[in-house]
Amino acid sequence: MLRRICKLLGFKAASFLAANRKTILDQGDTVPTDGTAGYAIGGVFMHRDGGAGDAQYINEGTEASCDFNAVSVTGGAATYDIGAGETFTVTGTDAAAPIIMTNIITTAGKTGGRALFHVQTNVAMGGWANGVKGYWEATGTAGRVTGLASGVCAELKTADATLASGAYYPLEAEYVAGGTSVVSNGGGTRAGFIYMQHSGDLNGDFDDNGYLFTACGLTAGSGHLLSTDSQTLKVQVGLAGSESTRYAVLSQAEDCLSLSYTASITEAIPITVVTAKTVTTGMSMSGAGTFTKGILLDATAITTAIEISAGSMTDAILISGTTPTDGIHISSACVTHAINIGAQTGSGITMSTTGTYGLNVGGAATTAAINIATGQVTCIVFGTPTNEIFRFDDDGTICGDANGAILADISGTANAGFIKVVVGSADKYIALYDLKSS
Repeated sequence: MLRRICKLLGFKAASFLAANRKTILDQGDTVPTDGTAGYAIGGVFMHRDGGAGDAQYINEGTEASCDFNAVSVTGGAATYDIGAGETFTVTGTDAAAPIIMTNIITTAGKTGGRALFHVQTNVAMGGWANGVKGYWEATGTAGRVTGLASGVCAELKTADATLASGAYYPLEAEYVAGGTSVVSNGGGTRAGFIYMQHSGDLNGDFDDNGYLFTACGLTAGSGHLLSTDSQTLKVQVGLAGSESTRYAVLSQAEDCLSLSYTASITEAIPITVVTAKTVTTGMSMSGAGTFTKGILLDATAITTAIEISAGSMTDAILISGTTPTDGIHISSACVTHAINIGAQTGSGITMSTTGTYGLNVGGAATTAAINIATGQVTCIVFGTPTNEIFRFDDDGTICGDANGAILADISGTANAGFIKVVVGSADKYIALYDLKSS
């Protein structure tokens, strides 16, 4: 008789026999109380007094202690309530995609379209909490990939057309602050867009061979996301809707700012100050350590090593220190000039502080230690010195501190020394005399 009834209802008789007299299908105005015995695992209860989201229940407990939870299908929306401590598990074997959610949007102006995982709490949770977690695990000693493995994959494909509107990013990270939310570092609280942590590396391999990130598929070029010589990455920063384009610098070497160029550029490190703003120090090198070379310019050809141009300037180069050996030391073989000062409205070089030498020119200059080009209104202007205008070494040939027998005396008055100069191409001498006794 049971088999005939099952056949008429479209049920499988063997399943009812296996239920061992446990209730598989039931209905009523009141959902069975959790813990009631006699219901088969997976048994269905139809709630006659229910409504949307409250019309059908399934037993997720045991035959000795039922646990009916609502299963609702209303207007195309399905809801499954998971009780406290329960887990919804989908297990696949050799499946490329055990779970597939496809949502085809055909109505213009729709928003969303995503699979939503929503975690909500009104209490202080424990050591970690996540809205979504992707976990890829290789087990044993053979687990690996031949290509790329990732915990979470974010891909975006655009239409085969010109995108007239919108912004398109495979990954969006949005930090939503509550109206009175305050993040204080004093108590160890931190906030940001991305948190990265490395763990489980017992031999330090990741520290030695890992990368913060890999950006591939980019072609370097002028105006590209990746610059011509792969020196910068183009980014946007600022308030939403008013972002500014900026460039993140990529150093060629670790622990320093190293740039290498194969193409011509206008400026390697430009520093610009807008009107009415002040930069106290453009470039500062300081510390208790030692700089072998503060700034080194070494190239096959340099048009201008250092160019300083400004409408108003206090000090173009200010050198100060406790015991500086050389303020500016030029030791290479300059073909034309070690220092070339063009026409100035003020002073080419001003020396106004106390020191052993205001300007010390050493080495075997090819042509002249100091060359003053033609066209100057006044070649050298002196203030009021405390001792003397010039001081020369007494070598008896170029400068002498005694009577020079090679010179003719003036009006029978013997000279007391001389300075050799060259006028045009002829050697001339400036006679020197002792201070008059009375």
